[in-house]
Amino acid sequence: MPKLVVSNLIKNHPLFLNIVKVNYRLDDASIVASTGYNYLVFILSGDFKIKDEKGERYLSKYFLNSSSSYYELSARKGDTFLAIRLAPDKFHKITGSDLSKSDTRINLEQVIPKEICHKLLLELQDCTNVNDHIKVLDKHLSTYYSKWSKPTAISTILEYILKNNGMLNVTDLIEHFHVSHSTLNRHFKKITGMTANKFLRLIRVNYIIRHIEQNATTNILPLIENYKYYDYSHFSKNIKEFTGQTPKQFFRDKHSNMREILYKKIDF
Repeated sequence: MPKLVVSNLIKNHPLFLNIVKVNYRLDDASIVASTGYNYLVFILSGDFKIKDEKGERYLSKYFLNSSSSYYELSARKGDTFLAIRLAPDKFHKITGSDLSKSDTRINLEQVIPKEICHKLLLELQDCTNVNDHIKVLDKHLSTYYSKWSKPTAISTILEYILKNNGMLNVTDLIEHFHVSHSTLNRHFKKITGMTANKFLRLIRVNYIIRHIEQNATTNILPLIENYKYYDYSHFSKNIKEFTGQTPKQFFRDKHSNMREILYKKIDF
């Protein structure tokens, strides 16, 4: 079972939104659902394995994750990772990748020199608190912040979607930002790896899951109606799309460990 060691919102940082450190007290395998955010991840100890549509493989010691698809994460007792949450367009900004064509997870060495990655990992392994982690990250990465923090073509649109919990439709975006449907989708596919409509549904589903987890909601029908779902079947279809499971499968105890951390214990 994973144990949340650190979870802190980071205010007024040019790049980082949140920092999370998780240590595994027992062997565990849990579904990690899509969140819409991007992550910079460091494996501080052990070996983590993922299973997705491409099969099973071990994760590199440091990588960027676009979080546009779900996967099963397996770890052994004592394994520890550090994850820094980034805005939904930062994978594209940092890597320059077109997410409609590229991998959604890349080794950090493809972006910055190997020696910097190695020093970062070693120093992060010795950190004991949030401030120390941030100091180490800033020490080695601050020269990149100016470039990485520049807005993309849809940065403002993404902020608007998150501010409204995904409770919008594509027409709302087109009218509010005076952009054509084709241009909107072209930018979204390139920067997030999905259409604007799919991103909206992803964010909405995540807010519903977070509400269910934090409030121990058992009757979800009124909740999904509040989030503009016309019936349970549409909600069930979206849950399956972003987690690979039906709502009944996703919320069962067997897969609750990482889900509880993602949606109940981490501040957004």
